[in-house]
Formats: sequence, C-alpha cells, structure tokens
Amino acid sequence: VEQQGTTKVDNVDPVAKAKPAAKAAIDAALKAQEQAIDAKPDSTKEEKEAAKEEARAKAETAKEAIDAATSNADVTAANS
Repeated sequence: VEQQGTTKVDNVDPVAKAKPAAKAAIDAALKAQEQAIDAKPDSTKEEKEAAKEEARAKAETAKEAIDAATSNADVTAANS
C-alpha cells in the first residue's frame, strides 16, 4: 500500500500551459508583423529585412523573459 501511494505521488507532474501559450502568441504576432512589413510598398528589400530582424530580436527577448518567468503573472508581464 505504501508503495502505491508513493507511486501516485511520484506520478504528479505539472502540465506546462502558460509559457507555451505565451510563446505561441509571440510567434503568431511575429508572423503577422513580418507579413505587415513585407506589405509595405515604399520600403526597400534591405529596409524590410532590417525591420524583420529587429522584430525577430524583440520576439526572442520576450521568449527569454518568458523562460525566466517563475509565475503565471511573470509570464503575462513578459508577454505584454
């Protein structure tokens, strides 16, 4: 009986929801931003690529902040 109880306790594993959802939202926002950048007819190819690189860097920084978050509130703040 003791072993059964220990096994049940050992099988408890938190399901990660907040961080993956926040990262997915960042990826979706980045994709939309890249499409918006590409749709700018007055920007040159180089200007568009520079803007997309900046957007990617900001997305990566946000994802790093999410990875470092220790609470759901921290995840929400990092995703803002």
